[in-house]
Amino acid sequence: MLKGMDHKLLFDHMPVPRIIVRHVDGRFKVVDLNQKACEFFGRSESEVLGQTMRSLLDNENAEHIVHSLTVSVKRQKPVTIQSLPTFPGNAQVPGFWINPVIENGEVTLLDIIAQPVLTDDSVLQRERDDALL
Repeated sequence: MLKGMDHKLLFDHMPVPRIIVRHVDGRFKVVDLNQKACEFFGRSESEVLGQTMRSLLDNENAEHIVHSLTVSVKRQKPVTIQSLPTFPGNAQVPGFWINPVIENGEVTLLDIIAQPVLTDDSVLQRERDDALL
């Protein structure tokens, strides 16, 4: 483990939306999210924290993500899903990685990370810049 590393700072400044949810009574409640996730939902952190994923999305997208979260809980395995063409938000993402956090044999949290858009010209520019170093 890196000494002095502030993981919350890294979490908050990720370049893609990231959301932590807790499975409570069959619902998935947001317990943490980064700034990119706030931008994605078009809401402030205080407007999203404590809300269910279902309440933050339209019906079709809510069913899609809740189903995937449920699969991850039941299998206790990571799940990768593609975004539906109608996925709302200010940031376009091709899909999500869902990683269950397992403690004492139970899924306690799920870490939802948006996949970066790989056709973004800034990604190509960064790769070129990195190659020059």
